[in-house]
Amino acid sequence: MALNEAVQKGSNATLLAQRFNMSPSQVRHYVRVDNNLSSPMKTLCRKTRDVSMGHARVLATLPKDKQVAVAREIIAKGWSVRYLERYVRAPSPPPDIAYYEQLSETFSEQVGHPLEIRPESNTPQNGEITLRYFGFDDFDAICSKLGVSLDD
Repeated sequence: MALNEAVQKGSNATLLAQRFNMSPSQVRHYVRVDNNLSSPMKTLCRKTRDVSMGHARVLATLPKDKQVAVAREIIAKGWSVRYLERYVRAPSPPPDIAYYEQLSETFSEQVGHPLEIRPESNTPQNGEITLRYFGFDDFDAICSKLGVSLDD
């Protein structure tokens, strides 16, 4: 019986640890990794020895829909676990700068003030919008356009 199946059937982690000659925390760790791997990824791990438990631990941190594609890279290119860790931690490719420049320009025209939109390099869904003002009258005009009322 596989370790994860035994845990799912309600076996105690301590008893399983004794049976598999591991510590209870190791048993729980293996089960956590197994639960975070997609079914196709589990199948691939069973079919090949090119994807080690170390690789599986790192792959389990990825979204399930990306795991098999990355595992195929591991197999095809012979990636080490350390290389895979660096690959997973690497920042995403920079966002399309021209798109954000055009978006900034469009927003600036609609607001009527210089504005810049900058996505974060490693998480493009996050970023900053910087709105420039030149003096208190400019600031008050921006607040008015945005529907922000300031108490005097």
